[in-house]
Amino acid sequence: MKAFSFPKDFLFGSATASTQIEGGDKNCNWYHWGEQGKIKNNESCFTACDHYNRVEEDTQLLKDAKHDIYRFSIEWSRIQPKKDEWSQEGIDHY
Repeated sequence: MKAFSFPKDFLFGSATASTQIEGGDKNCNWYHWGEQGKIKNNESCFTACDHYNRVEEDTQLLKDAKHDIYRFSIEWSRIQPKKDEWSQEGIDHY
């Protein structure tokens, strides 16, 4: 394989998706799909890797791995759990 190098301004990082890592959000439509057994192999997003409660620890792991950037999403139902209802906790957590 021919050697190559990245440009000096290239940023290394990670990306995650809320449903795959947060866990515990019973207002999420994927949670309900899991309850109904509609996710392949009966897998669930009920616990995931609990990133929602471990964000500080997980972010430190990214820093330790020398990541320059981290792209993440927050499950919308944490911010708006029901129609016309807003969760300050969901907004303040991050």
